[in-house]
Amino acid sequence: MANIRKPTHGFEIVLFSQVFEEYPVDLPPGQMYGNYRCLAGVPVSGISNDDAKEVELQLFSNTSRSNALKAGGKYYVPVRIAKSANEDTYLGIYSPQYTTYLGPTSNITFNFTNKLHSSGFGVIVSRQEKVLSFGNNNAEAVLSFHICHNEWNPEERQQVNFEVTYIARKKGNSNSYFGLFQIGREVAASGPLIDWDEETSTWVVLVTGMSLSAGQPSAKIFQSNDQSQGLEKNAVRRVVTKKEKVEHSVMDRNPSKGLTEGQAKVINQCQEPGPSEETPIIKSEKDFNPNTFHRENEEGEIDEVCMSKEEPFVNTYGKKRTYKSILSDSRKRLKLTNALYH
Repeated sequence: MANIRKPTHGFEIVLFSQVFEEYPVDLPPGQMYGNYRCLAGVPVSGISNDDAKEVELQLFSNTSRSNALKAGGKYYVPVRIAKSANEDTYLGIYSPQYTTYLGPTSNITFNFTNKLHSSGFGVIVSRQEKVLSFGNNNAEAVLSFHICHNEWNPEERQQVNFEVTYIARKKGNSNSYFGLFQIGREVAASGPLIDWDEETSTWVVLVTGMSLSAGQPSAKIFQSNDQSQGLEKNAVRRVVTKKEKVEHSVMDRNPSKGLTEGQAKVINQCQEPGPSEETPIIKSEKDFNPNTFHRENEEGEIDEVCMSKEEPFVNTYGKKRTYKSILSDSRKRLKLTNALYH
């Protein structure tokens, strides 16, 4: 039976790293493909930039012997982080076709401490506001939250969950910004990898960009008396209700005047009358007669009219919708549209 994988909420790091050591792989004679491992270093120095260190990370790939990373060189390696189910050890899964050999270690000197980019997508499972000291020794209120990720472990052949610590600094109104990171929300966050937490065995990321994928609050509508800003005279488009229905209100007898061909086509389609809202509700089978249809007269009573091929079609749309009623309805929609966009 095939293994069924859960939806992956991954965590990725772009490494410019030195390969320290290769792990031997026992392969049968004549076989060139296998699981190759090597040990690389991830340079970090903490959020205050005063604790420089290199965190060891095992890089893993199922590839040929010639494509595996070699010890003693520096590489550009994008990796996907996966965790072991039985231990607090992490794997950096890479693809050889996306790696680049930069050269031997002795010829290349660069510093990527706290500059390695990372990005993750997952669900927020915990959050806590803290006061931390950055490199300039200024204390600052930050939000520390954990996002649960999961990735397929190719060696253990199972999906394993793990957490990553994210730190968000305040932007403008910190209360409204920190309020976006609510427990249970699905979030995509990115930023530099700055530390490794020994106590919780988690990577630490300083958030520089984020996007909410699910769990957003409903939009609030604020009323305004100004109806002159940002409105089109010929046609107005607004969003109604939580079902994201779209309505169009026409303010001129000739809605296509002054518009492009595509805009006029959309407005003309919106003007076409839809199904009647005055259809009576049939409460039981006794009230239903397949040979008759129902019509509402001016007094509001329902008449049964016999269906026949000789009876002419009666169009009541012109009698019900006068120009004055259309104009009155358009003014009401204009007020609601102005309240929505202002």
